[in-house]
Amino acid sequence: HLREEERAAVQMLAWLGEVFARETAQALLGPNARLLNQLLFKGILTTTSNAPRPLPGSESTHPLLAFTHTLLHRQLADTAQPDIPRLIELLADDLPLYSILPWRILANYQFPTLRLEPQQLERAIARGFATARSIEQGADWRNSNIPFRAVAAIAAARATEWPEEEWLHLISELYYYRLML
Repeated sequence: HLREEERAAVQMLAWLGEVFARETAQALLGPNARLLNQLLFKGILTTTSNAPRPLPGSESTHPLLAFTHTLLHRQLADTAQPDIPRLIELLADDLPLYSILPWRILANYQFPTLRLEPQQLERAIARGFATARSIEQGADWRNSNIPFRAVAAIAAARATEWPEEEWLHLISELYYYRLML
């Protein structure tokens, strides 16, 4: 049985994927990061030695955390309302990422408007391109369009706010990458 703050924390963690880095979880949860140990104790999360390769960005310096049940993670990921600006901040901050799920969430999100610092968006977009290129080189190459679609969605949400030169550069990168898929 989970308390309300534990339930909220575990729903947020579901955005990171079934396997995730402790550093990324701590950054996402902020002051509620103390709940990680409680979720481990209660058997909702566990440490895992079967570590997938990290997506482009930094690599965790701690054992990875994972949901103990795939069905639990899937249910939480499907029902939780993601904090889109927070997800973009995590991606921009180059925190370790071991799942494509945050990119999938962004690719499928309907952005009304997006209020983030241009530098954060640029870093998230650059990481999205790097992730797409990395995935494209591996066995999961068919998923390389997911970070690409996320980048396109982020760019479109800020289309009217980009300086013309930056917008044209971004559009050319999007077209170039799209042709490469």
